Amino acid sequence: GGGSATEQSMVWRALLFVACVGGQECYVFDTKHKSAGMTVFLALQSVARGCVDKCDVYEFDWASQTCKLENFHRNRERCGGGKQDECPCLSKNVTRPRVLFSSSVSAYAGDPSWARPRCRWFTLIRDPIARLGSALYYCRSTPTDPLCGDRRLPFATWTMRDMADHWGNLLFRETLFFRDLAVLAATNAAYADEGTCSPWPAAESGNRSGTSLIPWFVWRHALRRMGCGDEPERPAGRANLEVVVSHIEAGRLYDAVGIVEHFDEATSLFDCRVPLWWTTTAWGPLLARHTQSHHSARWKDDERRAVDHARTDPYVRDKLQADIRIYDAAVRVFRRSFAPGGTPTNCVV
Repeated sequence: GGGSATEQSMVWRALLFVACVGGQECYVFDTKHKSAGMTVFLALQSVARGCVDKCDVYEFDWASQTCKLENFHRNRERCGGGKQDECPCLSKNVTRPRVLFSSSVSAYAGDPSWARPRCRWFTLIRDPIARLGSALYYCRSTPTDPLCGDRRLPFATWTMRDMADHWGNLLFRETLFFRDLAVLAATNAAYADEGTCSPWPAAESGNRSGTSLIPWFVWRHALRRMGCGDEPERPAGRANLEVVVSHIEAGRLYDAVGIVEHFDEATSLFDCRVPLWWTTTAWGPLLARHTQSHHSARWKDDERRAVDHARTDPYVRDKLQADIRIYDAAVRVFRRSFAPGGTPTNCVV
């Protein structure tokens, strides 16, 4: 019990490093917000270097429902050539963990190479109405981004209601991408058929077939054929939502759930449950050095006014009702992650 706080921290990190090399070999970050997600990715990339790979739109393969993790594959080939120092995350002398990042990582939840508890899964979730406003104004600026779904849509003239029609319960849909939840959604599909689903937004009438290869957009079309599985007003969607909420609250999906609106507290929770054991850097200072805003300062005032108005709009709240309920559950989980004095609990030891 003796020694300074710094000395104790160094000993703790050294012990944790030994434990991680033996089993805790990887981190998986499931991004639920573009700017916050990119900030975490850039931070991890800076400290994990060649051990980071993405599972996003451009890497996702629908045939296998997994990603083509080219970075890891290249590293493996180099290791086969005997150049172990070029890929420390795959060598016998592990010096940093493998890291998988982006919005489609939930497809790997059942993969033994990335499953808990061997890997630490964590996420950052934002208030759904604020996230909707952020997406609307970003898509006006960059409609080609995959999060927008379809570059042909008239984002420049859309209101928050239009965006709510388009995105719907995106967080709900993203969470249903976890393999066991996707299987459950397919089972619940027997509740209804597509004819009972909500009408398609008029602006999307030209893309009903789901010709886009963007995972969330394709998944939305698929869920529509699975008993309207992302619509909480329908029996299948209601059943899916209950299971998603229970999984979030029981901690079955993540080791740490951070809330964007409580960013500083989230970084302390990550230090506790997803520690950067191979470096002396804490999450807070690391993220501060890699903050990404996607140039949102140019429209932030307009976005804030639109979000404030939408918070009291029954139409928007109804369209996002499942996401709001999941967010509320995530906030409860987040608050339970701290002791009364504000210290994170259940830290990695």
